[in-house]
Amino acid sequence: MRRERSEHFPYRQEFGGLRERLFFPEADPRRPARQVHQRLFNLGWRLPPLRAAAWFRALAPKRSPNLTKVPLVRWREGARLISSTHMLAPMALAPEQPSGVLLHFKFLQDFHARAEDAVARGAHYDGSREYRRYLAALHADPAFRLHSSRSLRYAGPAQLASLGLMRDTPGWMAARAEAPALLSA
Repeated sequence: MRRERSEHFPYRQEFGGLRERLFFPEADPRRPARQVHQRLFNLGWRLPPLRAAAWFRALAPKRSPNLTKVPLVRWREGARLISSTHMLAPMALAPEQPSGVLLHFKFLQDFHARAEDAVARGAHYDGSREYRRYLAALHADPAFRLHSSRSLRYAGPAQLASLGLMRDTPGWMAARAEAPALLSA
């Protein structure tokens, strides 16, 4: 997984992971062809007339699905969603604010039927581009599996923090340590 800077809250977006590895390998920025494509696009992006042209923006290197979500927000006047729940503006994260992880797993036993439905309805981003990829993989190999040697069994929030997926703070650690004593009182 990799983080890329963003001009909108949370000011970084997460890409990669399982979905890129299995369904969008051409989006991996470590691939030489992808690197050349990105550099050429970045050169053109410096020219305001090209940047403003829809045909040029359509030439941008394709990305894998955005893994970042902002599911819980203390809403305030003037806030707005950008790109569904992937980004917000204007927002800021307070210093020493912990972050969390939304354990959102769409690949359950009914996924094939849900993917076919999403594609038939044209639901989701870019005409169900992501779901079309999922169906193509399932049709190409009915025994397709997501589990691999890189898979990890969930072991709790400390594991997520150690993997860099969320941030803990001394204040939250102290509050959790006090919680059992408060519950038994």
